[in-house]
Amino acid sequence: MSKQLAGRSEVRTLAIVLELENFESWMERRVLDNLNELQRQVENITDLVATPVALKVVYDSNIFSKQDAERFAKSAGIDQNPMFRLASIGAPNIHYYQHKDVGAAQCEQDIVLLMDCDLSIQDGWLRNLVGALDENVHFVCGRTLIETDGFMAKVYALTTSGFLLMDEQHTDLVPHASIMANAFAYQRSRVAGPIFPVVDAYRSHCALATKRLISLGETIYQHRGAIAYHPSETDLPSYLSRAFSEGRDRIVLARFCARPGFRGWADRSLPGSLVRLSENVARLAGRSMTQYQRVGLPLLAAPLVLGLGTLYYSVSFLAELVTLLNDRLARRWSLVKS
Repeated sequence: MSKQLAGRSEVRTLAIVLELENFESWMERRVLDNLNELQRQVENITDLVATPVALKVVYDSNIFSKQDAERFAKSAGIDQNPMFRLASIGAPNIHYYQHKDVGAAQCEQDIVLLMDCDLSIQDGWLRNLVGALDENVHFVCGRTLIETDGFMAKVYALTTSGFLLMDEQHTDLVPHASIMANAFAYQRSRVAGPIFPVVDAYRSHCALATKRLISLGETIYQHRGAIAYHPSETDLPSYLSRAFSEGRDRIVLARFCARPGFRGWADRSLPGSLVRLSENVARLAGRSMTQYQRVGLPLLAAPLVLGLGTLYYSVSFLAELVTLLNDRLARRWSLVKS
């Protein structure tokens, strides 16, 4: 059920945690455009938050220097913008989710907003996220959609992406099944310690964090008008690398959660992996034959999408099998950070 946004008179403080883990050289222009858009959107929320807004750029100090990390923000003029206070935070060998928690740990503001560097935020994104937080809404994520430029991006969007395709426009606030770490705002007073658990996986941390927050009596919301776009996998090697990493993640997550009984055993056994493979391929067949037009593909491309998607889930199944037999080897082949 949709929730109406409550009016408020208080003005709060805001910190934005921007991670650089997702940064690649080809997306420098994208990052700069996004930072320019962020500055424009901050100008439009001065009735909701006090300025300056703290921008915390978090980076792996084994990969970036402080100068490298701040270069993007300075190129966008944020260091000269009186509405922002720029700080860079480096830590060695941190993975994606640690970027979030390392940055948040150094925030003293009322609201913390976690943001990926590779997002392309749309008009109203910041206002909808920050404006949704009130005495009843403590955690809210945005609606991150997958980009579909290029053939492999379209295949990725149809076969496996955890991000949604654009459908009808929504502007309401609704309960949501999980945190989306790429665009997530919360009231700092509601969080004690890191949000994301320490687990040796490439992804899966959002599901575990959500489970913990729900166990504490919290509800996760999504503002469906807070839209941003996320880049897709654009080549076959990246597509298959992600498949292998996601397969390993399923077994690692199942072992970490260690659910009791038959369902727990099935989560982390070969029969369970076979069932997942068959279910995934069945769902893929439906998507590839009914949704190809949504990403701009002709009907003749649907069988190719089905073939590539089947390859994806076969690689993912292989990763589950290797993880069950020898996780050390599976980890070496996974995208999980060493």
